[in-house]
Amino acid sequence: MVSLEISYLDLNYMMLFLIASLCFVSYIWIRESIKGLSVGLLEDLFKTFLWIIRWGFLYAVWLFVVGVEYFEISIDPSLKSLLDSIFLAILFMIISYTATKMQSLGKIYGFKNK
Repeated sequence: MVSLEISYLDLNYMMLFLIASLCFVSYIWIRESIKGLSVGLLEDLFKTFLWIIRWGFLYAVWLFVVGVEYFEISIDPSLKSLLDSIFLAILFMIISYTATKMQSLGKIYGFKNK
């Protein structure tokens, strides 16, 4: 029988790599789709999606760099917690901004809330 021993950190790093990779690929796909849009609200909406993807990529890279011992970066846990909170707060601000763009787009095209 084959024994697979995967540590928690290995799995964590693999997930961070997967998140960063998906952010990178999504960024490229959305950038290409924006080229086909006319100037207006749809283009603005897609650009805010790009900000979410960029920020997700930066956050995944941040977590990877702080977590890997190879870089020898030692950060006080309270400072790391503060920086993580700032990253997440900015991410949710971008998501809230995107939601307002989607709401205004829905009003223009006549979508109704139930």
